[in-house]
Amino acid sequence: MSLLTCIITNDCKNIIVSAPTLTTGGASATIKITNGNFSSNELTLNALVSTLTIATSDIGTDKGVFHVKYSEDGVLLKEAGVVANCDILCCLSKKVDKLLDCSADCSKCASELAEAQQIFLLIKSAETELAGSSVNAAKIANATNKYNKAAEICGGHCGCNC
Repeated sequence: MSLLTCIITNDCKNIIVSAPTLTTGGASATIKITNGNFSSNELTLNALVSTLTIATSDIGTDKGVFHVKYSEDGVLLKEAGVVANCDILCCLSKKVDKLLDCSADCSKCASELAEAQQIFLLIKSAETELAGSSVNAAKIANATNKYNKAAEICGGHCGCNC
């Protein structure tokens, strides 16, 4: 069976899911995407359609960690995940912009730099958690905790769509 892969577009508006080839010709395959309390309808696949583009607005959010589940005939066979981090990247960008006016030895900017580094590392770690082929609920939860911590550090920043 081939891999289940998912990516999110750069604007966090769509998730593109490439599903495995059906294991049996008559199997009924479905994709379900969840993100915390938000979820998609079950989307049906067939042998002719193995790549789906799902709008994050159809799921209910464009932020956080999305859990993608692939089932055939009601049996869960594969899981994948993807991080929608547009809001975090906007926060990170604003923090880095503040650093442009700092000199290398400015102690005032050290805390801003430390926050930016921590946010970056948390998001990259969350993405790495979901990059393997053995994604499961525990990895989704761990990635979600990392994303949430990055969002917490961003604090009162409203992102790029203020």
